[in-house]
Order: sequence, then C-alpha cells, then structure tokens
Amino acid sequence: MSFGLFTAVAVIPGLITAGIVSTYYTQNPISGRFSFHPFDSLLERQITRKVLKTWGSKLILRHTQTSHPQVESIWASLTSSLNLPLPGKLIILNTSEHIFYLFPTGDMFISTGFISNHSINTVKTLLAHELAHILLKHPQENIPYSKITCIFTAWMCRNNHHFTQELKNYLITAKYTKIQEEEANAWIRKYFPEISQEIVCSKAMSLS
Repeated sequence: MSFGLFTAVAVIPGLITAGIVSTYYTQNPISGRFSFHPFDSLLERQITRKVLKTWGSKLILRHTQTSHPQVESIWASLTSSLNLPLPGKLIILNTSEHIFYLFPTGDMFISTGFISNHSINTVKTLLAHELAHILLKHPQENIPYSKITCIFTAWMCRNNHHFTQELKNYLITAKYTKIQEEEANAWIRKYFPEISQEIVCSKAMSLS
C-alpha cells in the first residue's frame, strides 16, 4: 500500500467523523462558547416524555398532588414572559421529600416540603435558574458517553425504549459545571434582572 493511499485510508474516516460530530455543536447565546448537543429539541422532548411515563408516573403515584397558588403564579409568570413553547405541567406533590425537577418538556415536579423550606422569592429564583439550564441545554453537555456514542444513542432513542432509559439520569440527576452555573446566572440577569443575584449565587448554585 502506497503512503498516499495509507494516509487517505487513515485520515478520511477521521475527517468524516469530525464533520458529523461538528454539526452537533451549538454556540451558547449567553457566553458564546460552543457546546455539544446530540439531541434536537423534538427528540429531547420525545426522550423526556418516555422517561416521564415511567419515572414521573411512579413519583406521582407515590404522592398526592396538591396546589400552591403562589408557586403556580410564579411559574406562569416565568414561562409566559419568555413566550416559551413548553406544553408541560407544574406538578406539586404533597410530601415532605425534597423534590425539585424541571424537564425539557416544561414538566416541573416540586414538593410542598421543598416549598416550605424556602422563601417564595428563593423558589422563584430556583425555578428561573433551572429553567436557564434547560433552555441552554446544559444537561445534554454532561452525558458521560463519547460523542459518537451519544449520536448513536440519540438515533436509537427514536425507536428503542432501552436506550431512552439509559439516558434518564442525564435528565433526573444532572450535575452542572461552574461555567454552566455562571451561564445560568447570566441568563437570569439578562431576562429577569429584578431577581436578587445574591440569592442566585448562594441558593441556586447549591441546588445543582
């Protein structure tokens, strides 16, 4: 095999792979950095709905649902002011457990125990903070798979429930980096400057 042919055989697959992977990079609207997002918005919502059918349903069955007018008003205000196309529901669970989860579908799970342990102003800040993480697609960045594996898994998720379940932890137990926390706080300063930044830094970052 000639050197030129060997080089082509070795390099071309790498270039093709790099080209495919590069299409999944998106520039962050807050910081300008490029980040890897293997799922488009539609697929991410499809994955989320499948996870909610199992994990979310079990959580709801364990607890009774209730209402909280103040929190409901805050959530409606946050989502409407941004004109977000999030069709999900605010689900308030009557339990002392510490429950606070926001999903890409807009489904928000929060417990009365969580609400009672925080001021309403803090709850508003935390809701806005988690909303920032979701809209900036931070959970996708932290999936502990190689980029090619993520792309393959994303493709398989469209038809295979097993692959969806493999990814459920990236939605439920997302851990954010310092850079991501700073981006979420910057997002709040841009869209909700009236929210106290002191609470953002001391409370919201400790939640993630």
